[in-house]
Formats: sequence, C-alpha cells, structure tokens
Amino acid sequence: MKPKDQSIEARKLVDRLVPGAEHGPLEGLLATTYELQPDFFDTDFLPSVLGLGAWDDRSRTSQVALIGKLAELVSASVLMEATRYHGRPSHIHINLRPVGLPQGRLHAKVLLLVHREAVRLFVGSANLTQPGYRTNREVAAWIEAGPKQIESASLLLSAIDGLDEVLGRWLDRSDRQVLQDAGDKLRTWRAARLVRADRPEDTFLWSGAGRPLWRSFLERWPAGEPVERIAIVSPFWSKGHAASTLGTFLGELRRRECLASGAQVELYCSGFAATQHGLVPLLPEDHWRFDLAALGATGTARAVRLVPDSGEAPDIEDYQGVRPLHAKVVLLTGKSSSLAYLGSANFTLRGWGFGLPHVVPNVEAGVALLRQGKDRESLSALLPPFEGEKLTIGPSASKAVAEYEIEVKEEDAPCWPMFLREARLEPCSPGTQDLRLVLVTEPDKQPASWTASVGGDGGPDTLLLEVSGKSALAEHAVALDKDLRRRLLAQKQVLVAWPAAPAPVAFPVNLSEEGRLELPLGELRDDLSEASLLDYFRGRISWEEAVAGSEEERSPLSLQPMTESEVDKSRIQSYQVREFVEALPGVRAVLADSRLIANRMRIALLGPLSPLALARKALEAVKAGRRTAVAGAFEVVELMACVREVLQAADQVDAGKVWREHAQEALRQLEQVLAELQGGRAEFGGRSAFRKYQNMVASLRGDEEVGS
Repeated sequence: MKPKDQSIEARKLVDRLVPGAEHGPLEGLLATTYELQPDFFDTDFLPSVLGLGAWDDRSRTSQVALIGKLAELVSASVLMEATRYHGRPSHIHINLRPVGLPQGRLHAKVLLLVHREAVRLFVGSANLTQPGYRTNREVAAWIEAGPKQIESASLLLSAIDGLDEVLGRWLDRSDRQVLQDAGDKLRTWRAARLVRADRPEDTFLWSGAGRPLWRSFLERWPAGEPVERIAIVSPFWSKGHAASTLGTFLGELRRRECLASGAQVELYCSGFAATQHGLVPLLPEDHWRFDLAALGATGTARAVRLVPDSGEAPDIEDYQGVRPLHAKVVLLTGKSSSLAYLGSANFTLRGWGFGLPHVVPNVEAGVALLRQGKDRESLSALLPPFEGEKLTIGPSASKAVAEYEIEVKEEDAPCWPMFLREARLEPCSPGTQDLRLVLVTEPDKQPASWTASVGGDGGPDTLLLEVSGKSALAEHAVALDKDLRRRLLAQKQVLVAWPAAPAPVAFPVNLSEEGRLELPLGELRDDLSEASLLDYFRGRISWEEAVAGSEEERSPLSLQPMTESEVDKSRIQSYQVREFVEALPGVRAVLADSRLIANRMRIALLGPLSPLALARKALEAVKAGRRTAVAGAFEVVELMACVREVLQAADQVDAGKVWREHAQEALRQLEQVLAELQGGRAEFGGRSAFRKYQNMVASLRGDEEVGS
C-alpha cells in the first residue's frame, strides 16, 4: 500500500484492495458494476484482491497461482449491466452474470470481500475498469469489520441484506453462500463483543424502481434543522430536466421546512478547457439558467480540477496526467449537522429516481453519513478540489459560459437477449469431467426462434442449439464432445441469435458450482504426471510449478538424465517405492494445512494434486506393467492411512463437517482404486502377507480389519 501521508491526488483505489495479514485468506468475492474491463480485471484487480504481490501476467506460473487461489474460494462472481458486456474475464472460475433489467440499468458499484478474519465492503463510484481504480477522480467508502473491529457490523449487514433483496434473482447457490458466510461472521463477532456494535448515523442505501434515492436520502436529515448549503458532485446531468432534479430536491427540503432562506447550492462538474475562460464547468443550458431564487436559494457551478495538485502522476503507461471527474457526492450542511451521500448515482433522473413514474430509476448503491458537531468536518474532504472561476447559476448566467455545455446523450441500449438468464457448463454426472452446456431462459420472454453457437477456431461457428416456436422449457441442455468442451472452456461465451438481433450477440458462459469442484484448474490440464505429483509432495516443486512446469523437462521420478555409466533407476521398483515413501510426510502436511479453508479441503483430497490423483497414477503404472500389483496396492493403502489420520482430527477445525464429508468421499474412491488393483489376485487373498499388512495398518489407525 501507499504511505498514509501520500497526497490524496495521487492515490489509487486499487491499492486499497490488497488485503492485510490480519484479514486472513480470502474466502469469497461478490461484486456489482456497470462497466467491466476484462484485461484490468485479470491482470490488476484479481492479483490485488488475492494478495499475490508482484505480478507477471506473462508467466504461466503466476497464472496458475491465481487460478489456485480462485479455486479455493466459495465463489467469485461479478454482476454487471447486461447491455455493457464486451467480454468476460479469462478465468472460468469467475462467474460473470449479466443483469438485464426491463427498464433502468444496474449502475451500483459494490465489492464484497469475505476473508477468514474480516468482512470488507467497498462502495462508491468506480467501475471495475482501469480508469475507475487508477486514474479517475472517484469516491469510495471502505467498510470493514472483524472479531475486534465490529463498529460497522450493522452497516455491513444492511448492505448484504439489501444486495440480496435487490439482485437476489441473479445469484446462484454459491453466491448466496458467500452472503450467508459474511452475515454469519458479522453476527458472531458482534455477539461476542460487549461494546456498541453499530453506528445508527450511517445508513447503506440501495435504490431502484421501488424506492427513489432522493427520498431515502432526505429522510435521513434531522427534522426541523434548516439546510444552509447543498454541494452536489456529479460528472453527468439530465439535459432539459433541471426542474425535475434540482427543483424536486430543493422543493422537498422546502416542503419539509428544512431549506434555509438564501441556502447556497454548489454544483461540482467536469471541466472544459475553454480558451477565454480557463476551465469551465460542463452543465446543460437549462441547469445554467435554472432559477434557484424562486426556491429561496442561490447557486454556483465549479469545474473540478483535472490535473493533480502534487504533479505526481500514477505510474501507468500512456497516463496523460489528468484525473477526470467520476465521483458522485451530495453534501447537506446545517448549523449543527451534515449529511453526505457517496456512491454510484449521478445527479440525474435515473440516478436519483426523479421523475417517477415516467422514468424508471437505475439500481444504485451508496452510503449516507450523518455527522454532528466537530465530527462533520471530516465530510468536507468528500468534495473535490476545483479550479477556474466560480460561476453563478440563474437566468442571468453568462452566455459565453453556456455555449460550452456538452450534451450528454443516453446511449441506445445494444440488443441483448433478455430472455436468456444464464449459460453454464456443468458435469454430465457427479464425479466426471464430461461437461454439458445448460442455457437457462425465461420461457415467457423467449422469441419465436433463437439459436446458440460457439465460435470456430478460425473457421465457421458451430451450432449448439436451435429453438423454434414457443418453448415451455426453462433449461436447455446440450451435450458436448471433446472439441466443443475445449472451445467453450477457451472462449467462455456463446453466440446467441434471434430475429430482433441484427447480428449474433456474445453471452458469457460460467462454470457451475459442481463444475468448479470437478475442474479445480479450469481449462488447465489436470493430467499431471506421477513425477510431478511426487516432486510436489516431497517439497521439491511448488503447486504452481507442478501445474505450469513442462513434463518433458523432467525425467521420470525427477531423476536427472543418465550418463552412459549410470543405471536407469526410474524403472527399478525399489526406487519407485522409495520415492513414494519419501512423499508420504508431504501428503500428510498438505492435507493438514488444507483444513483451514473449506474449498481447499476438496482440492487437497480429490483434486489434481491429491492422494487420490497419486493412487490413480499407481493404478495406471500397474496396468502398464511398470509396477507390480502388490507395489501399487501398498501405495494406495498408505495413502488411505494418510487420509484416515487427518479425518480423525476433523473435529478440531471449524469446518470439521465439510472436511469429514470430503475425506470420506476420498476414502470411498481410494477403496475403489484398491479393489481394482487387487481384482481377485491370489496375492491379496485372506491369508496373504499383503492382507496381514493391510490389517496391521488398519489396526494402527483404529479401523476395522479387512479380512480374517
């Protein structure tokens, strides 16, 4: 992170994402945004959130480290405005959920991070883009709670409950689990502390069709106290609707008898570098001419400074040394109270919900902060620095100024398949990596016909599904062969066409919760060699190196290439067994370490670097004639013993129930491998030496004997 005394002009929001050691590992992530830049999300946002430190996006090892972290999360999901979709993050473990609203837009910018020892929530004006987190002039509230810091617990619970209420229909089971985990932690921490655990003067505000933001915000102002100053920071304004925005806002304060005579209204706007006037505020003409005096107020407009005071530009390629305004703030000030809003809403019809019922507001999110006395001084820091003249608003506003207004047009919404809710890859059956594509629709919104295709590798698209006529099906499943599976895992989107669309529209594909369990490495290979597995468990290579490293660069069992005088030890069974025995302490250590994080448990027990994976390699070696059945069975029995050891300690960890379920599943599959190895062979009979050894291992672990 940057030092605390660094100028606010040079700070970057992305620096605040990096977790501290006190937060513990990240367990879940849920975000909402209007815009998303996939490149920024992949190479800047995710490494910061996951605390990966120095990041090399060209390094395969770095990519594997990131995927490994993602695989440990309960869920990592982003909800975004559907009509702004231009491509999804490259990692299949990120769920991207386009939210298509019939009217209005998803404009809220919220980031929920659930750690083992903390719940952090960021809400503000910044989209998940490089400008949002690195160069724009944004505003954000950083709300955090932990076992020893619970003052914001109630505010966080309100934010979480509101997210579920407003956007719950777009969440899946794993997303809901993230919300539940966050809520459970907050309630537990709050119950364990004997200090005041809430700040009633702070309120989280979700707004949308059912509740306009302006009304919720003004209800927070203390009754009977006149507002003497109103400061509004917004980069966008509704052209031609000053009476509906400014007029409604001030009119409501006046109706409540809370508007002081001569109240000052200050508008902070984006600036335009005019030749004769310096930096000029950009406002629609009707806002310049709006008669505030008729409401008993006076008004001015100010251009927010573009160039940072410090002259210290962020270390970003092609940075032009300016910070465009994108913050959204409203600050009311009276004699003893101040009330501030900071969040995602522009001071527009859709942003603050003015003009109902004719205008449907956006889904917005922010916080209202009420402060009294000296405490309110801190809210003044929310207002950005300005430059140029402070210009008067009113019928007599300078024509020379008004001519520099910029018309902000509402963009035409791109064509979007509102009838399609989700596209996901999921296992055809439990315990298999064979996948099918499931397209989830809203039957009452389906067009007369539509198709879904996958892009070709430089060739024509391949049709996956064609639906004609009204279908009552909510889900359409498509079986995938190996090539289609590979292409969908690589492209992570399908092309949807229907009569109203001038061209096929790309729609993101997610991996289901079950699919994330069966494919912990996503599209990366899961067929690691036995040599890599043994090297990993013996501590010779890291998890990342095991997955990213070239198999061809390493001889079997990690032995260096032979000289003419040396013996090929990799084919001598005694050396094979010795390598395996040396790996057993590492197997136990990896399993013991994994008990601290729920999703890591399953990967450690059943994933590509697990006792089960090593047992299957032993089975392959026996079938190929590289190992005797007795040697292979010996390895499987010892691996089962490792799993039983950590299973006995399951009650010592918080997630003991989950750990036990995964360990029992691992034992069940290991027993299947052992049964296939033994296969009725005489050397495994009831009186055989191997059966005696197997019973001895079982008795040492407190298990029942397997035979007489």
